[in-house]
Amino acid sequence: MRRIFIDSNIYLGFYNGVMENSISLFEEFVQLVDDREVKLVLTQQTVNEINRKKIYCRHKAWQLSKELENRLM
Repeated sequence: MRRIFIDSNIYLGFYNGVMENSISLFEEFVQLVDDREVKLVLTQQTVNEINRKKIYCRHKAWQLSKELENRLM
């Protein structure tokens, strides 16, 4: 089994959908963890940073989507 460390910024990139194909990539990664092919290793500092920033990142992604929507109209 491989151990994988994901930096908080990478995780937040999955979370807010900024990265291309982020949802499908995240689903594939979760499947690897569920199948026990990889083990996710996180420090408490990383967990704290994710918890602190995820709402802000989601809000920012929502604002960007609204801005794009307004430009397309």
